[in-house]
Amino acid sequence: GAGGDEVRALQCTDMMEGSSGVELVDLKRISEDPEDSELSQEELLDGNIKPDSERSAKAEPPTLKKELTLINGVALVVGQIIGSGIFVSPNIVLRYSGSFGLSMCLWLLGAVVAIACGLSFCELGTFIKKCGGESGYILEAYSFKGKKPWYRFVGSLLSFLFTWASAFVIRPASIAILSLVFARYLSRPFYLDCDVPVSVMKLIALSLVIVLAAINCYSVKLVGRVATVFTSVKLLSCAFIIIVGVIYVIKQGCFPLAFHQPFEGTERSPSSIAIALFAVLWAFNGWNVLGYAAEEMKNVEKNLPRSVIAGVFLVIAIYAGINLAYFAVLSYEELLAAEAVALPFGRATLGTAGLVIIPLLVAISTFGTANGNIFAGSRIMLSTARDGLLLDAFSGLHRSFQTPILGIIALAVITAVLIVVGNIDDLIDGVSSAVWLFYGLAIAGLLIMRVTHRHEPRPYRVWLIAPIFGLLVCLYLIVFPVIQKPVPTLLAFGGVLLGVPVYVFLVMETPWKLRPKVFDRVSHSLTRYSNSLLNSQSSRPKRT
Repeated sequence: GAGGDEVRALQCTDMMEGSSGVELVDLKRISEDPEDSELSQEELLDGNIKPDSERSAKAEPPTLKKELTLINGVALVVGQIIGSGIFVSPNIVLRYSGSFGLSMCLWLLGAVVAIACGLSFCELGTFIKKCGGESGYILEAYSFKGKKPWYRFVGSLLSFLFTWASAFVIRPASIAILSLVFARYLSRPFYLDCDVPVSVMKLIALSLVIVLAAINCYSVKLVGRVATVFTSVKLLSCAFIIIVGVIYVIKQGCFPLAFHQPFEGTERSPSSIAIALFAVLWAFNGWNVLGYAAEEMKNVEKNLPRSVIAGVFLVIAIYAGINLAYFAVLSYEELLAAEAVALPFGRATLGTAGLVIIPLLVAISTFGTANGNIFAGSRIMLSTARDGLLLDAFSGLHRSFQTPILGIIALAVITAVLIVVGNIDDLIDGVSSAVWLFYGLAIAGLLIMRVTHRHEPRPYRVWLIAPIFGLLVCLYLIVFPVIQKPVPTLLAFGGVLLGVPVYVFLVMETPWKLRPKVFDRVSHSLTRYSNSLLNSQSSRPKRT
């Protein structure tokens, strides 16, 4: 009991008083309640009571290492954006835009949206210097500095809903999509005359998830190196496609009809054009990845916006070159008939060899993007757990590697389940609307903090037109799918709203005792056992 512990501590004190060079113990540090005592149970029982200076140093929670450079940042942006989209979206964009000219205009508009939203997130990332991206931004913006209790409730609830959706819907679904695309293209050279068996494709996708989870658990520096290497290979792959297209045009000696009459057949229906824009923005998705890494970036005030701007401009150039190569080699009919545009392109330019080379290049691109998604998704869980909105176990950092190991493992497990039970089309339909919902909340939060935090210094300040334009695009992409594709959109929003009762009954701390006491015991046990099993340590700040 508490009394017996105190007696043993007093006996230890008597034994220590005569020892030279040992700091005496202040009895005030020993509380009658062991839970509130400044001394640990091990110190009380073993008598190995450490000086205050040593205890305070040991009590500091672990932090993430600042190891990401400007080059790593650009690599993460490019690697996150360029995935499977540029190899799948062009035919969708052409189908709903109706012409080469309008489709190229929409690709340019997608780049403008990515820059506007990306720079808005740069201001958020340099102003709120912690990992977690939208989670931290939403919490800070909608808490309104916590001036009233319900302000804090709104901010905490919205932040939790983002983490809930991201952890259980957005990130796992995105990784599952990329893994399945990776598996489809990687296995394609072995099944030239028939379709790839579903079981083979899913086994390859699951293997990819395991490999990437292991890399992310082991080292942040290794994640950055993998991003840099695979982004470099990805850029060479894209350059290869562009060069092959140029050589093909030179050999043909003329430009195709699409270049001479670029706007012939242009679609005039606003709804059709909107679907085409949606496909473009899906290919540009990933411009926000550095928001999750702000805490781990060196010289974040300068390197964060520079990484986003340089990365997006590099992507613009690559996407324009690849689209021109597609239109230079393939006819409208061939583009519209292809499920994956890269395959007929490879066959037309390189023959049978193109059916091997091009799929391998696409697989490399999706590998790097999936790596960035696992990195970002695990930081969402980490940041929200630090804020007390998820189980403390998710704030655990590995003692040697300093990586959020439980979040990475949980993300990999959920992704594996989606790979087994889902398919690419259904996963894409379910994730897109939820993504833009939280983008809109974060950008609106930036405008709110321009008022509520107007006197606080900002290392980087974007022009006001950028977040306003980004917010309008987000609103459009939230409302339009409900009208055009109500079932998958409403299912996605329903999945997000399921987080409300979870937050109220299992996460939120209130004087009304809504949370069952058994949950507290389960939470403490899970944290203790996961930290022991995974050799991790909680990074949640101590409450004062």
